[in-house]
Amino acid sequence: MGPAQRVDTGQPRNVRTQDLENAVGLLTPVKQAPARSTRDIAWATNVSKSAVLQVLRDEGYHPYHYITTHHLLPGALLCHMSKQVDYTLVPVKALEEPAKCKLQEDTKVKVYPRRWLMLLMFSVCLLVNCVQWIQYSIIPQVITRYYNVSTTLVDFTSIIYLVIFVPAIFPASYILDRLASLLMGLRWATLLGAGLTALGAWMKVWSVSPDRFLITLLGQTVVGLGQVFQLTTSPRMAAVWFGPDQVATACSIGVFGNQFGVALGFLVVPLIIKNHDTLLDIGSDLSFMFYTLAGITSIVFIIVLICEFQPGHRDKNEATRTTACDALLYMRVAILSDYGQATKTYSQTNEPPLPPSLGQALQRATAREGHKNDFLGSIKRLLCNSNYTIHLMAYGINVGMYNTVCTLLGQLIEIRFQNTEDWEQFAGRIGLLIVLVGTAGSMVFGFILDKTHKYKETTLAVYILTVLGMVGFSFSLASESRLLVYITAVLLGFFMGGYMPVGFEVGSELTYPEPEGTATGMLFIPPSILGVVFTLLYSWLIGVIGDLWASLVFAGILGIGAILTACIRKDYRRLTANTGPKHRHQDLN
Repeated sequence: MGPAQRVDTGQPRNVRTQDLENAVGLLTPVKQAPARSTRDIAWATNVSKSAVLQVLRDEGYHPYHYITTHHLLPGALLCHMSKQVDYTLVPVKALEEPAKCKLQEDTKVKVYPRRWLMLLMFSVCLLVNCVQWIQYSIIPQVITRYYNVSTTLVDFTSIIYLVIFVPAIFPASYILDRLASLLMGLRWATLLGAGLTALGAWMKVWSVSPDRFLITLLGQTVVGLGQVFQLTTSPRMAAVWFGPDQVATACSIGVFGNQFGVALGFLVVPLIIKNHDTLLDIGSDLSFMFYTLAGITSIVFIIVLICEFQPGHRDKNEATRTTACDALLYMRVAILSDYGQATKTYSQTNEPPLPPSLGQALQRATAREGHKNDFLGSIKRLLCNSNYTIHLMAYGINVGMYNTVCTLLGQLIEIRFQNTEDWEQFAGRIGLLIVLVGTAGSMVFGFILDKTHKYKETTLAVYILTVLGMVGFSFSLASESRLLVYITAVLLGFFMGGYMPVGFEVGSELTYPEPEGTATGMLFIPPSILGVVFTLLYSWLIGVIGDLWASLVFAGILGIGAILTACIRKDYRRLTANTGPKHRHQDLN
């Protein structure tokens, strides 16, 4: 077998290329001499590893050195050679494109109308969960009086959502990605999320007594655990059910349930719970709210349970025959594109019979050929992806700040407007406004991403405008002008709330073909940790330097996140997988 050949990209040759061409022989995938890593090439050519990667990228070699090519190719490259061969440095056009084109010839792609029903059911599940997140901290004065606890403990009823996320995200991602190969991932993730939400709501029914604040925290913990399963499902469901031009929009609609639930919490809770003269009357209001939520969440759980286990459907176009291609780069390979047996049934909320895009077809074919998800290996590859780790930090700062602002909004409003009688209702309206316009922002930016695929440009613009919105909101609170607070809350909410689905999609683009559940689950860890840190730090700074300067400090932290976003390279892997000669595959839509 000869060495991998250089691909002529039509670009001027780099001065470093000559040294590397002599080292390309190290990449020759033969039994006796398995391909070397980029570190070996760097050592052999006396250049840095980053320089090696850049030259390989310039010369047309596969840049995804942390992901083996059989994860990117249809079915797999079943080579009659050592499994130690590293195909990642074989020229991408010589290796990946012929296999990809062969897959396209045999692939049928289709989107199904019932995908909207799946999306609606998911959004409702997330809505009834997230409405409970802010239900205590938005009325801190009432809760501190009824349970005789400090404001910090009241804030902890929201913080606990973030605290539980970190230890729970790994088993949740494991369930979603590991069971996905058994056509069970989305089913059980949705069912567990709805069930835990209902259980936690009923636990809080039992907490209506001044001496049962601990039960309140336990109930919030269970509901927060349910949210873990539901939030990690959103990007995977969008990718599995929706076409490449609808994924970002679908993800935005999925996040809509999250944001609208928080909005309802801001609006409804202050209207139901009043600061009565007697604790008995306050307890009656709490009982009414908890029983109502418990009943609604139970109904949602029953609906999900019925939908999840109704009989599956058949699709006559589901099956395609196994194909093979001849020698590829002097290697005997077989590209298998079996999509399952023709009589196989599927769950309502798992993958449809036919993939909605070529990117999903690649992932399915890989799974069908026995390349099961390596959960720990996937996490390792994600952490070794420098682009993704930068995005992790930037996403953590933005979403962590969003959680902090929502948690402390009641206190921020109280500081400036406590002399007015309706300041609690005013805080609820501001929170509602922030979340609702954030929902609109997520829809707008999702649509923009689907139409333009300008991921970095959109993300950076949203981030910068979020910083400006935070600065404006800080000064408007200090001015004690309700009109200015309303205006700046709209700006802050539109961009800060609209960032979340944009961050989801950027993460999926940077990490393809890693499982969406794992990539998204990792995205939620930094916001959860930073949300707790930011909330405690923000509250402390308010007492030390005042609310205005504390808010400006956190606007500066958001600016750091914008700088990190500017450092992300344009490496759109999923977009690359979804593009190709469209006449080579059958679109059944």
